[in-house]
Amino acid sequence: MKKGFQKSILFFLFLCSLQMFGQSKTVTGEVKDPEGVPIPGVSVFAKNTSNGTETDFDGKFTIDLSDSENTILVFSYLGYAKQEIPVGNQSFFNITLLTDVQGLDEVVLVGYGNQKKRSVTGSVASVDTDVLASRPITDVARGLQGVTPGLTITTPSGQIGTNPTIKLRGNVGTLGTGGGAQPLILVDNVEIPSLQSINPEDIDEISVLKDAASTSIYGARGAWGVILITTKKGRRNQAPSISYSNNFSWATPTNTPKVAPAAEGAEMAFAAVNRRIPSLQSYGVVGMRIDQLAIEKMREWEELYGGQNLGNEMVEGRDYEIRDGSLFFYRSWDPREQFVEKWAPQQKHDFSLSGGSEKTNYYLGLGYLDQGGVYKTNPDKYQRYNVNLSVNSTINDWVDVRAKVLHSNSKTTEPFKFGSATYDAWFYTTRWPAFYPYGTVDGKPFRNHISEVEQAKMNETNYSLSRINLGTTLTPIKDLAINFDFTHDRVEEH
Repeated sequence: MKKGFQKSILFFLFLCSLQMFGQSKTVTGEVKDPEGVPIPGVSVFAKNTSNGTETDFDGKFTIDLSDSENTILVFSYLGYAKQEIPVGNQSFFNITLLTDVQGLDEVVLVGYGNQKKRSVTGSVASVDTDVLASRPITDVARGLQGVTPGLTITTPSGQIGTNPTIKLRGNVGTLGTGGGAQPLILVDNVEIPSLQSINPEDIDEISVLKDAASTSIYGARGAWGVILITTKKGRRNQAPSISYSNNFSWATPTNTPKVAPAAEGAEMAFAAVNRRIPSLQSYGVVGMRIDQLAIEKMREWEELYGGQNLGNEMVEGRDYEIRDGSLFFYRSWDPREQFVEKWAPQQKHDFSLSGGSEKTNYYLGLGYLDQGGVYKTNPDKYQRYNVNLSVNSTINDWVDVRAKVLHSNSKTTEPFKFGSATYDAWFYTTRWPAFYPYGTVDGKPFRNHISEVEQAKMNETNYSLSRINLGTTLTPIKDLAINFDFTHDRVEEH
């Protein structure tokens, strides 16, 4: 009885598989443009399924579909209108895709006004400002990373409050500019020295002009591209709108180099020196000596005291010793644990008020940013305040007036350093071997980057940008507009 039941089940599944096999069919066809030219690479798939293919170089395709009257084939390709065709009983399709001009009606900002995207002959990329709103960024430049082809943004230093490097159309300039091939950056048609001065929340439009055709009106100054930014200005016939947003976050290094353990690092360095001077019995590093006995004592120290909290005071004979007039250190240190916080807090607050009547529109934006550094002692800090005010009004049928006020004030606080931003205390955290002395003897510290930061005075760098823009537009006759603009910038840094 049981065997008969199993045979019945197997026979039923076999019939189902034959039925399913019989319900599939192969569909072929070709896809062309309105002029009859084959289109390669067209996406062809069954609607609401993952079953799909694409046309070959001759515009032809082959796809296996289930033999169902409800199956719909979807044809999709960039620049062409998508088509959905019911399969029915057909097995061959001759498809003509129509050009999609609706997607080309996007308005982009160019150097001399606004144009329809389909009318622009140069290479212009329009950046969706929603990208900035969706990222927890502190400045505009970092928000532009990866949003448009050809725009490269790198951060040479991870120090807070610093500008990243912006490159457009390559990294090498031919005119010998001090900063390299940097693009021209304009905010409301006026060059700005630093993108740190712009609050991302105040930006309305961003366009990137890449080639000579689109940047020609800027001459040699736009040789490496132009980034155009317009700020918000409110809308006419809109009730007053108030917006407030904040962001509290903590930053941590994603990847940090590791220093080799004391004994292994010393042994590797000693072997490298021995390859050059085989007879050498010991060698010195910044006043310290290393020999085979010292390497063995480093291993012994790690076995006896590794992982213990011994404090910063160093004990002679245990952590170091003087032999034959030379100083040897055995204790292993972790300078990052002593010097660097695992998490650095930051907070950002933004407030805006916008609206307008029939003839006037206005916008007010206020921003505050507070970034903390990662030093445990004398931590660095960056603070920034932003104000953006815009008022536009129509006096009569042929006169419009406008005014903009932009103010940014920032303060960077950091301990004094002898080197540059590249060779700062962060650099020396992994510069010296693990047995380098970061402790004290009789309460007095050895000289190292940690003790220098602990004893350093705090430097304050204040930077402010104040900008006033006044303008008017006269339209005495139809299709003729005369613009008058006056901009005054004041930059202070100390």
